[in-house]
Amino acid sequence: NNVLGAIHTYNMSEGINVLVLGAAGVVGFGICDAWLKEEGVTVFAVDKDSASLSKLANRLGLDNDSSSRLVTIVGDFSSDVSGNAAKNAIEAALGQNKKLTHIVSAMGCSTPAPAGTGVSSSDALKRVKESYEQVFYPNLIATTLFLDDIRDTEGASFTLAGGPFTHHCPNPELYNTSMMGATLNHYGTILTANTKNSKCRANNLCCHYAIAYPEELKKSNPSSSFGPLLDKDFGPVTDCRDWGKTFVRVAKGPERAGFICMHDAEEAAILVKSKEWKWFPDQHKYGPVY
Repeated sequence: NNVLGAIHTYNMSEGINVLVLGAAGVVGFGICDAWLKEEGVTVFAVDKDSASLSKLANRLGLDNDSSSRLVTIVGDFSSDVSGNAAKNAIEAALGQNKKLTHIVSAMGCSTPAPAGTGVSSSDALKRVKESYEQVFYPNLIATTLFLDDIRDTEGASFTLAGGPFTHHCPNPELYNTSMMGATLNHYGTILTANTKNSKCRANNLCCHYAIAYPEELKKSNPSSSFGPLLDKDFGPVTDCRDWGKTFVRVAKGPERAGFICMHDAEEAAILVKSKEWKWFPDQHKYGPVY
């Protein structure tokens, strides 16, 4: 149903341990940055790109590359074997006395080459399969490995980050991007229903506007855009650090919101500051109260 649900709380004295998957990407960087600004938080940053991961502390402005508040782990969730290996590495980094409080997956915010018109059916099918293997499967594997671990933890959350064009495809060339975003959205809805009676909750943040690294990072990270930059439809490019704040708001807020769709930077800013959300039946989404 569309009721927001029970109050969502956790004990700050136990510390907050946040697992960010896909941490070295544009969206993952913004999420790490936002969480590290919160008191009592340790971020466990996981990415398969070891080179980018090794630079993450410096990019985040931490004085010490080995800061105890940021723990970097090389991990790949493209298969059950690599996923299990990644989980073992994460558990080793956590140690016996810590448990995860929040899990965020930013592994679904980019897609391979689009499968639009003008290509053979076999080539289009190949690209679709690649999209599922590179975007959906890692999230499926990560969910299978981690969700049950936090299911009975009061106030814990599992959040999927979805990409743009999930409700419509404005250009045939964006077919793959749109399809993967919609797939993650629907999967997130399933997870929300699956955790309805659990102490933890599952959320899905769907972003419909372009997002990029802050200006000071663009020189060292030239590939800084999140999806096609269609300013005429989705407004100006938004700093990923501002967007990352929405993940903190969703995880720490009292609501069981489930699916949240953000159409522009202004709505994301309102979400961060809003005290409550409501269901918008005409748009089939939760959103901040204006």
